[in-house]
Amino acid sequence: KVWRATISPLWEVAAMRKLLAANYSRLWKDKFYWALLAFMSVGSVVFSWMTFNTAMSTEETYYVEDLSFNLLPMIGFVSAFFISLRVGTEFDNHTIRNKLIVGHSRTKVFFGEYLICLLASLILLVVMLLFSGISGYILFRKFALDWKLIVQMVFCSVLLTAVFSTMFVGISMNIHNKAVSVVVNLVFLYAILFLASFVGSALNEAEMSYEYVRITAEGGMEFGDMVKNPAYVEGIQRSIYEFIYDALPTGQAIQLNNLEYDRISRWPVFSLIMLIIATVAGYIPFRKRDIR
Repeated sequence: KVWRATISPLWEVAAMRKLLAANYSRLWKDKFYWALLAFMSVGSVVFSWMTFNTAMSTEETYYVEDLSFNLLPMIGFVSAFFISLRVGTEFDNHTIRNKLIVGHSRTKVFFGEYLICLLASLILLVVMLLFSGISGYILFRKFALDWKLIVQMVFCSVLLTAVFSTMFVGISMNIHNKAVSVVVNLVFLYAILFLASFVGSALNEAEMSYEYVRITAEGGMEFGDMVKNPAYVEGIQRSIYEFIYDALPTGQAIQLNNLEYDRISRWPVFSLIMLIIATVAGYIPFRKRDIR
Protein backbone atom coordinates (compact mmCIF):
# COMPACT_ATOMS: atom_id res chain seq x y z
CA LYS A 1 0.00 0.00 0.00
CA VAL A 2 2.86 2.38 0.84
CA TRP A 3 4.52 1.52 -2.49
CA ARG A 4 1.31 2.18 -4.41
CA ALA A 5 0.72 5.45 -2.58
CA THR A 6 4.24 6.59 -3.47
CA ILE A 7 4.32 5.48 -7.11
CA SER A 8 0.78 6.46 -8.11
CA PRO A 9 1.27 10.27 -8.07
CA LEU A 10 4.55 9.88 -9.98
CA TRP A 11 2.79 7.74 -12.59
CA GLU A 12 0.03 10.35 -12.93
CA VAL A 13 2.58 13.13 -13.48
CA ALA A 14 4.52 11.07 -16.02
CA ALA A 15 1.33 10.20 -17.91
CA MET A 16 0.26 13.84 -17.97
CA ARG A 17 3.67 14.91 -19.25
CA LYS A 18 3.47 12.40 -22.09
CA LEU A 19 -0.02 13.62 -22.97
CA LEU A 20 1.11 17.25 -23.01
CA ALA A 21 4.22 16.38 -25.03
CA ALA A 22 2.08 14.65 -27.66
CA ASN A 23 -0.30 17.61 -27.81
CA TYR A 24 2.61 20.02 -28.07
CA SER A 25 4.16 18.02 -30.89
CA ARG A 26 0.91 18.06 -32.88
CA LEU A 27 0.57 21.81 -32.34
CA TRP A 28 3.81 22.57 -34.17
CA LYS A 29 2.86 20.26 -37.02
CA ASP A 30 -0.45 22.06 -37.52
CA LYS A 31 -0.20 24.02 -40.80
CA PHE A 32 -3.33 26.01 -40.01
CA TYR A 33 -1.74 27.25 -36.79
CA TRP A 34 1.34 28.39 -38.68
CA ALA A 35 -0.97 30.20 -41.10
CA LEU A 36 -2.61 31.99 -38.17
CA LEU A 37 0.80 32.99 -36.82
CA ALA A 38 1.69 34.42 -40.23
CA PHE A 39 -1.66 36.21 -40.41
CA MET A 40 -1.17 37.84 -37.01
CA SER A 41 2.41 38.93 -37.77
CA VAL A 42 1.75 40.25 -41.28
CA GLY A 43 -1.61 41.70 -40.27
CA SER A 44 -0.02 43.60 -37.37
CA VAL A 45 2.56 45.18 -39.67
CA VAL A 46 0.03 46.03 -42.40
CA PHE A 47 -2.45 47.52 -39.92
CA SER A 48 0.33 49.56 -38.33
CA TRP A 49 1.34 50.92 -41.72
CA MET A 50 -2.27 51.85 -42.51
CA THR A 51 -2.55 53.68 -39.19
CA PHE A 52 0.72 55.47 -39.90
CA ASN A 53 -0.57 56.66 -43.29
CA THR A 54 -3.73 57.93 -41.58
CA ALA A 55 -1.62 59.75 -38.99
CA MET A 56 0.42 61.45 -41.70
CA SER A 57 -2.72 62.82 -43.34
CA THR A 58 -4.09 64.34 -40.13
CA GLU A 59 -2.81 66.72 -37.47
CA GLU A 60 -3.32 64.19 -34.67
CA THR A 61 -0.33 62.95 -32.70
CA TYR A 62 0.15 59.19 -32.57
CA TYR A 63 2.32 57.12 -30.23
CA VAL A 64 3.64 53.56 -30.09
CA GLU A 65 0.72 52.53 -27.85
CA ASP A 66 -1.76 53.54 -30.53
CA LEU A 67 -0.51 50.59 -32.59
CA SER A 68 0.46 48.05 -29.94
CA PHE A 69 -3.08 46.88 -29.13
CA ASN A 70 -4.69 47.54 -32.52
CA LEU A 71 -5.43 43.89 -33.34
CA LEU A 72 -6.26 42.77 -29.80
CA PRO A 73 -9.98 42.20 -30.58
CA MET A 74 -8.85 39.79 -33.32
CA ILE A 75 -7.36 37.44 -30.72
CA GLY A 76 -10.84 36.16 -29.93
CA PHE A 77 -11.54 35.30 -33.56
CA VAL A 78 -8.24 33.55 -34.33
CA SER A 79 -8.47 31.61 -31.05
CA ALA A 80 -12.06 30.58 -31.82
CA PHE A 81 -11.11 29.29 -35.27
CA PHE A 82 -7.98 27.47 -34.13
CA ILE A 83 -9.44 25.84 -31.01
CA SER A 84 -12.64 24.77 -32.77
CA LEU A 85 -10.74 23.14 -35.64
CA ARG A 86 -8.07 21.58 -33.45
CA VAL A 87 -10.42 20.02 -30.91
CA GLY A 88 -12.89 19.08 -33.65
CA THR A 89 -10.12 17.28 -35.53
CA GLU A 90 -9.17 15.45 -32.32
CA PHE A 91 -12.73 14.12 -32.15
CA ASP A 92 -12.94 13.38 -35.89
CA ASN A 93 -9.73 11.36 -35.75
CA HIS A 94 -10.94 9.58 -32.57
CA THR A 95 -7.85 10.88 -30.76
CA ILE A 96 -9.87 11.89 -27.70
CA ARG A 97 -11.57 8.50 -27.54
CA ASN A 98 -8.26 6.64 -27.96
CA LYS A 99 -6.70 8.61 -25.11
CA LEU A 100 -9.52 7.47 -22.86
CA ILE A 101 -9.23 3.87 -24.08
CA VAL A 102 -5.51 3.64 -23.22
CA GLY A 103 -6.26 4.74 -19.66
CA HIS A 104 -6.04 8.53 -19.51
CA SER A 105 -8.72 10.05 -17.28
CA ARG A 106 -11.17 12.59 -18.59
CA THR A 107 -9.54 15.16 -16.34
CA LYS A 108 -6.15 14.62 -18.01
CA VAL A 109 -7.66 14.65 -21.49
CA PHE A 110 -9.62 17.85 -20.85
CA PHE A 111 -6.79 19.78 -19.24
CA GLY A 112 -4.30 18.42 -21.76
CA GLU A 113 -6.28 20.15 -24.51
CA TYR A 114 -6.98 23.10 -22.23
CA LEU A 115 -3.30 23.82 -21.59
CA ILE A 116 -2.11 23.34 -25.18
CA CYS A 117 -4.86 25.59 -26.56
CA LEU A 118 -4.05 28.18 -23.91
CA LEU A 119 -0.39 28.06 -24.93
CA ALA A 120 -1.29 28.39 -28.61
CA SER A 121 -3.54 31.40 -27.94
CA LEU A 122 -0.91 33.13 -25.83
CA ILE A 123 1.72 32.63 -28.54
CA LEU A 124 -0.65 34.26 -31.04
CA LEU A 125 -1.05 37.18 -28.61
CA VAL A 126 2.72 37.54 -28.16
CA VAL A 127 3.24 37.57 -31.94
CA MET A 128 0.58 40.26 -32.34
CA LEU A 129 1.96 42.45 -29.52
CA LEU A 130 5.55 41.96 -30.68
CA PHE A 131 5.00 42.88 -34.32
CA SER A 132 2.58 45.71 -33.49
CA GLY A 133 4.94 47.11 -30.87
CA ILE A 134 8.01 46.93 -33.11
CA SER A 135 6.10 48.51 -36.00
CA GLY A 136 4.80 51.24 -33.71
CA TYR A 137 8.27 52.03 -32.42
CA ILE A 138 9.79 52.15 -35.91
CA LEU A 139 7.01 54.41 -37.21
CA PHE A 140 6.40 56.75 -34.25
CA ARG A 141 9.34 56.33 -31.85
CA LYS A 142 7.46 57.92 -28.93
CA PHE A 143 5.60 56.53 -25.93
CA ALA A 144 2.85 58.51 -24.20
CA LEU A 145 2.14 56.16 -21.29
CA ASP A 146 4.24 55.15 -18.31
CA TRP A 147 5.95 51.78 -18.76
CA LYS A 148 4.23 50.41 -15.64
CA LEU A 149 0.83 51.07 -17.21
CA ILE A 150 1.94 49.43 -20.46
CA VAL A 151 3.06 46.33 -18.52
CA GLN A 152 -0.33 46.31 -16.77
CA MET A 153 -2.09 46.51 -20.13
CA VAL A 154 -0.04 43.60 -21.48
CA PHE A 155 -0.84 41.57 -18.35
CA CYS A 156 -4.56 42.23 -18.82
CA SER A 157 -4.20 41.19 -22.48
CA VAL A 158 -2.72 37.87 -21.37
CA LEU A 159 -5.58 37.24 -18.94
CA LEU A 160 -8.35 38.12 -21.39
CA THR A 161 -6.73 35.86 -24.00
CA ALA A 162 -6.72 33.06 -21.43
CA VAL A 163 -10.44 33.65 -20.84
CA PHE A 164 -11.14 33.49 -24.59
CA SER A 165 -9.19 30.24 -24.86
CA THR A 166 -10.95 28.68 -21.86
CA MET A 167 -14.39 29.56 -23.19
CA PHE A 168 -13.70 28.08 -26.62
CA VAL A 169 -12.08 24.92 -25.21
CA GLY A 170 -15.06 24.36 -22.94
CA ILE A 171 -17.48 24.66 -25.87
CA SER A 172 -15.39 22.60 -28.29
CA MET A 173 -14.76 19.74 -25.86
CA ASN A 174 -18.52 19.28 -25.47
CA ILE A 175 -19.34 19.45 -29.19
CA HIS A 176 -17.96 16.56 -31.21
CA ASN A 177 -18.65 18.00 -34.64
CA LYS A 178 -15.95 20.30 -36.02
CA ALA A 179 -18.24 22.43 -38.19
CA VAL A 180 -20.81 22.86 -35.41
CA SER A 181 -18.04 23.75 -32.97
CA VAL A 182 -16.77 26.53 -35.25
CA VAL A 183 -20.28 27.94 -35.71
CA VAL A 184 -21.17 27.81 -32.01
CA ASN A 185 -17.89 29.42 -30.92
CA LEU A 186 -18.21 32.20 -33.49
CA VAL A 187 -21.86 32.86 -32.66
CA PHE A 188 -20.95 32.98 -28.97
CA LEU A 189 -18.04 35.33 -29.69
CA TYR A 190 -20.20 37.64 -31.82
CA ALA A 191 -22.83 37.67 -29.06
CA ILE A 192 -20.44 38.80 -26.32
CA LEU A 193 -18.76 41.21 -28.76
CA PHE A 194 -22.11 42.77 -29.65
CA LEU A 195 -23.03 43.00 -25.95
CA ALA A 196 -19.70 44.66 -25.11
CA SER A 197 -20.02 47.08 -28.06
CA PHE A 198 -23.59 48.00 -27.09
CA VAL A 199 -22.66 48.59 -23.44
CA GLY A 200 -19.51 50.52 -24.43
CA SER A 201 -21.46 52.81 -26.76
CA ALA A 202 -23.99 53.51 -24.01
CA LEU A 203 -21.23 54.32 -21.50
CA ASN A 204 -19.52 56.67 -23.96
CA GLU A 205 -22.62 58.82 -24.40
CA ALA A 206 -21.95 62.40 -23.31
CA GLU A 207 -23.82 63.64 -20.25
CA MET A 208 -24.76 66.88 -22.00
CA SER A 209 -25.66 67.43 -25.66
CA TYR A 210 -26.95 70.18 -27.90
CA GLU A 211 -30.72 70.58 -27.96
CA TYR A 212 -30.53 70.71 -31.74
CA VAL A 213 -28.02 71.05 -34.56
CA ARG A 214 -29.09 72.48 -37.92
CA ILE A 215 -27.66 73.89 -41.08
CA THR A 216 -28.49 77.54 -41.73
CA ALA A 217 -29.47 79.03 -45.09
CA GLU A 218 -25.95 80.42 -45.38
CA GLY A 219 -24.55 76.91 -45.10
CA GLY A 220 -23.24 77.29 -41.56
CA MET A 221 -23.99 75.22 -38.47
CA GLU A 222 -26.31 76.43 -35.73
CA PHE A 223 -26.27 74.79 -32.31
CA GLY A 224 -28.98 74.89 -29.66
CA ASP A 225 -28.52 75.10 -25.90
CA MET A 226 -26.70 72.37 -23.99
CA VAL A 227 -29.23 70.05 -22.33
CA LYS A 228 -29.18 66.75 -20.47
CA ASN A 229 -28.54 63.88 -22.90
CA PRO A 230 -31.46 61.41 -22.55
CA ALA A 231 -29.17 58.57 -23.73
CA TYR A 232 -26.69 59.17 -20.90
CA VAL A 233 -26.50 56.20 -18.51
CA GLU A 234 -26.16 56.94 -14.81
CA GLY A 235 -26.79 55.54 -11.35
CA ILE A 236 -27.18 51.80 -10.79
CA GLN A 237 -27.63 51.17 -14.51
CA ARG A 238 -24.22 52.70 -15.21
CA SER A 239 -22.60 50.52 -12.54
CA ILE A 240 -24.17 47.42 -14.10
CA TYR A 241 -23.03 48.45 -17.58
CA GLU A 242 -19.49 49.08 -16.33
CA PHE A 243 -19.47 45.67 -14.65
CA ILE A 244 -20.51 43.94 -17.89
CA TYR A 245 -18.04 45.97 -19.96
CA ASP A 246 -15.15 45.15 -17.61
CA ALA A 247 -16.03 41.49 -16.98
CA LEU A 248 -16.33 40.43 -20.63
CA PRO A 249 -13.02 39.71 -22.40
CA THR A 250 -14.45 41.44 -25.48
CA GLY A 251 -15.14 44.55 -23.40
CA GLN A 252 -11.58 44.60 -22.06
CA ALA A 253 -10.19 44.07 -25.57
CA ILE A 254 -12.20 47.00 -26.94
CA GLN A 255 -11.08 49.26 -24.09
CA LEU A 256 -7.43 48.32 -24.52
CA ASN A 257 -7.71 48.85 -28.26
CA ASN A 258 -9.14 52.33 -27.58
CA LEU A 259 -6.55 52.97 -24.82
CA GLU A 260 -9.32 53.33 -22.24
CA TYR A 261 -7.82 52.20 -18.95
CA ASP A 262 -9.65 54.12 -16.20
CA ARG A 263 -10.84 50.89 -14.52
CA ILE A 264 -7.91 48.67 -15.53
CA SER A 265 -7.00 47.87 -11.90
CA ARG A 266 -10.07 45.65 -11.51
CA TRP A 267 -9.81 43.81 -14.83
CA PRO A 268 -7.47 41.05 -13.58
CA VAL A 269 -9.96 40.14 -10.84
CA PHE A 270 -12.81 39.91 -13.34
CA SER A 271 -10.66 37.88 -15.74
CA LEU A 272 -9.68 35.37 -13.05
CA ILE A 273 -13.32 34.96 -12.02
CA MET A 274 -14.37 34.46 -15.66
CA LEU A 275 -11.49 32.00 -16.09
CA ILE A 276 -12.72 29.87 -13.20
CA ILE A 277 -16.36 30.01 -14.34
CA ALA A 278 -15.47 29.08 -17.94
CA THR A 279 -13.21 26.22 -16.82
CA VAL A 280 -15.85 24.70 -14.54
CA ALA A 281 -18.61 25.24 -17.12
CA GLY A 282 -16.60 23.33 -19.72
CA TYR A 283 -15.09 20.62 -17.52
CA ILE A 284 -18.18 19.37 -15.66
CA PRO A 285 -20.27 18.54 -18.78
CA PHE A 286 -17.25 16.89 -20.43
CA ARG A 287 -16.89 14.46 -17.52
CA LYS A 288 -20.41 13.16 -18.13
CA ARG A 289 -20.53 13.38 -21.92
CA ASP A 290 -20.76 10.21 -24.02
CA ILE A 291 -17.70 10.04 -26.27
CA ARG A 292 -17.74 7.71 -29.24
